[in-house]
Amino acid sequence: MASAGIGEVAGLLTLFLTISGVVGYVFMLDTSSKSLEQIEAERA
Repeated sequence: MASAGIGEVAGLLTLFLTISGVVGYVFMLDTSSKSLEQIEAERA
């Protein structure tokens, strides 16, 4: 990693950012138009 250039490090960070975004989008909870009380009741 220490011998990698800035381009390789930037590419790796971009890859991790993309993977994190995809995972977050796929597994996000559907809480639109629900009150906080409804969400808390579902999780309890």
